[in-house]
Amino acid sequence: MSKISKISSGVVAALLCSTPLSAKDLKCSYTSTTDTEFTGRIDKYEVTERSVLDLDRDKEMSSCHMTITATINDKQYMGHGKFIFGPDMSRNKACDQALTRAKEDALNEAVPEILNRRVDQKCGNLQPAPPAVPVPKVTAAPLDDSKEGVEVAETKCIPHRHWITVMIDANPVMAWKRTCL
Repeated sequence: MSKISKISSGVVAALLCSTPLSAKDLKCSYTSTTDTEFTGRIDKYEVTERSVLDLDRDKEMSSCHMTITATINDKQYMGHGKFIFGPDMSRNKACDQALTRAKEDALNEAVPEILNRRVDQKCGNLQPAPPAVPVPKVTAAPLDDSKEGVEVAETKCIPHRHWITVMIDANPVMAWKRTCL
């Protein structure tokens, strides 16, 4: 395995592991539009071959093939077109479609073709965000600072955090309290 494929698979793995959503949670829609544009003029054309072939007699499928010689900008170009048709279309209409394709084929040889493609991708999370819930206000209980009748021993303390789990509104939350070691 080459270094590039190892790096690529590592990057893909890191991206997959770092995303909080799984692939099934994302819904993407793609739209792709390709416009083909070629502009030219066929000065004249001549049909040099026309044939209709039976492809499947049971399904009554046939195809019309056309070959033309077209004159474009004082040069001769060959064009070929075919069209497959069924029992719901006449041979003449199918051969007209094949002729159009043959003309396009000849034009493709003679004039430049411009392709414009646009791809749009829209992705979204299928899981709706949880509804916002207001957080209840927490009030601190007052401390009793009275030290009447109580003797307090002064000791040196090395502070330490003792972690415990407490429940707040039926949800476990980690908290710590300061203790001395």
